[in-house]
Amino acid sequence: MKYRAWDNVNNEWITDCDLYLLPDGSVYAGDIGNPPLIEIKSECVSFSTGLKDKNGVEIYEGDVVDCKIYNQQDRGEVVYSEMLGAYFLVGLSRSDTELWGCGDKVVIG
Repeated sequence: MKYRAWDNVNNEWITDCDLYLLPDGSVYAGDIGNPPLIEIKSECVSFSTGLKDKNGVEIYEGDVVDCKIYNQQDRGEVVYSEMLGAYFLVGLSRSDTELWGCGDKVVIG
């Protein structure tokens, strides 16, 4: 499973590190053999959908994506549904749509 974590100190996404979940619920990112580890808020960790946009950019949950649905441009946030086991775009002008069914996807934020 691929993920990323937001580094509040350097204001950037970290994608090439390990995540450590401690018994007290705190989360750290980095290489345990090469300190320092960076404390990460658990809500700042997002998982890859396994899909890429039309520019080859990996799409993660929480990303805002422009796409075409029924030949109309729309925009939504990527959210994972545990109940359905799929990623959806929510906040669209029509209705929520499964991410894989959207055409011409472009990550914009």
